[in-house]
Amino acid sequence: MIVDKIYDYLVKPLRKKILVGMDLEHELEKDSYLARYDGSIEFFEQHLVSMGFVRNPFSWLKTAEYGLEEASWVKRNSLFSHRQLHVTLQYHDGDTWIYVHEEPNTFRHPIKHIRANDVNIRKGKNMMKEQLDGNVDKQRVYY
Repeated sequence: MIVDKIYDYLVKPLRKKILVGMDLEHELEKDSYLARYDGSIEFFEQHLVSMGFVRNPFSWLKTAEYGLEEASWVKRNSLFSHRQLHVTLQYHDGDTWIYVHEEPNTFRHPIKHIRANDVNIRKGKNMMKEQLDGNVDKQRVYY
């Protein structure tokens, strides 16, 4: 799809360059690691789209065990719902590493979101497990 190509070749590199240049990186909480998916990020992202997730170009650039994130996605009930499920992906050794948390919606509560007030990792993990259990081959997900 043309939108994905634009994101991959224009938005993603610009986002990384701008956020790193402005020192707007944020380290992921180790507890937010949920699972490893046996496959590429691109293939896993197809599952995210089918589950109703959208790209999240507005998040801080996250770092985790294997360096910078490769992708950031969110799921909300609506654009201005109070809460959102945030998924951050990394790629390492042929697998997609999945990190999650539930948090205030960027658009509805921008200050709470920026300050990382009321982030709930446990709830995010439970929500994402429910999403994965019904939509992704269980043989490819390692919790």
